[in-house]
Amino acid sequence: MRFSCSLSRQQAAVALIVGRRFASAFVAAPRGGVLAGSTALPMRAQSCNSLAGSNRRWIHAVPAAGTSLGLPQQPRPCTGRPLMMSSATDAVTGEEICRAAHVLCADEDAAEAALTRIKSGEQFGDVATDMSSCPSKDKGGDLGWFKKGQMVAEFEAACFENDPGTIVKVQTQFGWHVVALLSRAILPRQMAVEELGEILELAKSGAGDVDSKYQFVDVREEEELGKAKLDGFVNLPLSKFEEWSDKLSGEGAILDAEKDTVIMCHHGMRSNQMAQHLATKAGFKRVWNVEGGLHAYASHVDSSVGVY
Repeated sequence: MRFSCSLSRQQAAVALIVGRRFASAFVAAPRGGVLAGSTALPMRAQSCNSLAGSNRRWIHAVPAAGTSLGLPQQPRPCTGRPLMMSSATDAVTGEEICRAAHVLCADEDAAEAALTRIKSGEQFGDVATDMSSCPSKDKGGDLGWFKKGQMVAEFEAACFENDPGTIVKVQTQFGWHVVALLSRAILPRQMAVEELGEILELAKSGAGDVDSKYQFVDVREEEELGKAKLDGFVNLPLSKFEEWSDKLSGEGAILDAEKDTVIMCHHGMRSNQMAQHLATKAGFKRVWNVEGGLHAYASHVDSSVGVY
């Protein structure tokens, strides 16, 4: 597989989006484990195993307003490199995912003590480092992103049935957990090039109200557009991420977070990184990654587009 832009430029672009704190690989893990990279570290395996097998209920939730979490904006990766999905179809299903941090305590009294410290103004990460018996304490209790079915039912319910920004106290057979619900997102979906072709045909004919429902983004480099392109796509090169990333939301935003957002690149790898960013960091709910990218579109839908 050949890319037109240099490896160093692609790596730089990916690093800007993924960052050293963002684990973007959502590879299926055994029940009782969070979604991690292709190589699960013992820390994650242990912290997640401590949540498995419980038949007890989570207790209650309290607002996190006024508390200081002291955690990174995105979880740190499991390895020393930006994580990639093992394949584009493994987890691009539109599933809801959650990011949470927790303090694992031996009994309810200890959990209440941790909760009191957090509510009094101490940073959640500091309390987790000091009090938690889970290996995730080395990351301030941060468990990263996980989907439904990866955690024990009671812990999962606490995370998915309460709003982000809530502090939850939940009991499992392994102890008591004080859980900070950090964020929820919808994983990007995969779009076949044949489906994209049908949508673009509707747009050309003026049928189907495509313009009001969809927006199309090409994240390839500017020099690639001269080799092959599709009409109707906004070009946001990943190498210029820092120039346009702060314009994704707010007044004068270059994209509409309420629309179905279709992302395309040459082969589907760079677009997948962009799709993950929009879903987990920019609040877009309906994001589509074009499977196989422009190369697959030219090969299977419209040969006049050209292959490079």
